[in-house]
Amino acid sequence: MMRLFFGMIFFFAAITVTAKSQKTIILGSTQSSLPYLSQFSPHGKIKTQKKEISFKPYQMNYAVHTKELTPDSIKSSIVDIKNLTQPIYIIGDDDLSKAWLTKYNERLKSLHAVGFIVNVKNNESYLGLSEQFNIQPIPVNGAAFKKRLGIKHYPVLISRYRIEQ
Repeated sequence: MMRLFFGMIFFFAAITVTAKSQKTIILGSTQSSLPYLSQFSPHGKIKTQKKEISFKPYQMNYAVHTKELTPDSIKSSIVDIKNLTQPIYIIGDDDLSKAWLTKYNERLKSLHAVGFIVNVKNNESYLGLSEQFNIQPIPVNGAAFKKRLGIKHYPVLISRYRIEQ
């Protein structure tokens, strides 16, 4: 509680100093926000009042490999996952997952399901899959899905009461 109180004091002090001196004071270690602005400038350049600033757009590594999960068919099962408030789906960058997405993509979107990708070779494969199906699955190591839910294969849709393909 004290940490929040002192944080608020520093916040309002910074606002006051900014308002009086027209200068912004930033406390602590920071990083440039320019890499995050690349979505507003497709050429990796931002024009300011004084000059043009060039930068390399931020690159995330989407490659992930989960040896515990493989693409294959599963048998639907009834479950009761009390804390699951939104359906999730698990996929990989493989032919079975792509065929499954072709068939169920609209259903997944209508359910507002959150996607996880557990096997993808590289950034290009991830971006190609994302663009092809207009999705942004979260790249994760899926070992916890096997450990907690007993899932061995994907693609799969998991809702509060059912695991299905």
